[in-house]
Amino acid sequence: MAEGTLWNVEQVRDKRFKNANYQKLVKRQWLRDTVWINREMARSNNRLVPDPDRYKVIESSAWSWPFLIYPMRMGAWKDDSIKYYEIGNPILWWASAICCIFVYPAQIAYMLVCHRRKCSSWKPAEIRQFWDVTKLLWGGWFTHYVPFFFFGRVLYIHHVLPSLYFGLLLLAFEIQCAMRWYMPARAEWPVAIVIIAISGYVFYLFSPLTFGWDRPIKELAHLQWLPTWNLVTDPHLVL
Repeated sequence: MAEGTLWNVEQVRDKRFKNANYQKLVKRQWLRDTVWINREMARSNNRLVPDPDRYKVIESSAWSWPFLIYPMRMGAWKDDSIKYYEIGNPILWWASAICCIFVYPAQIAYMLVCHRRKCSSWKPAEIRQFWDVTKLLWGGWFTHYVPFFFFGRVLYIHHVLPSLYFGLLLLAFEIQCAMRWYMPARAEWPVAIVIIAISGYVFYLFSPLTFGWDRPIKELAHLQWLPTWNLVTDPHLVL
């Protein structure tokens, strides 16, 4: 705060305010207000147009999100500043992307072919349960991700987080079904423990970037698994 700054604090008290009926002054209609606020949000979002001639370190495109090609720096990147890197757990990120984009659609196609040829090895109850769960999870992933391909505004990688939640839930359910259908019962727990251990270790490995790193980022250079990550240096920045 600069010297000589003057703060003027005023307080107004009126006994009439206690019994005032503001509903008469401000009438709201839920449906009308909902339409209005969504329309205004759409208008404001459309004004956030990216500059194609300028590179910005925090922006990314929707096609790059599932495979974590361009994580996002958060905060200053000086040696003594607290640095956050929006990356999370890359193993779970990639596994959920593979599950949603490749495994699940191929699985549904295979089940439909088997059902048409009447050679399915799954019980009707198993198929019904699988479909009831996965249509919600995959549908949530799809509807929270695909619309961003049609947005004209600037995009950031955290826009994919709602769809990532659905993708992770679908991945967990697919693993559960795979162990139940294709593995002996005695192997389920060992496999589950291995998956949990790998996920926990990778989370621990990248936890400094999640909770904040206040030392030189070069000390975490071993975490730059992909050349497109701008963890230590930004390969796309033109000085």
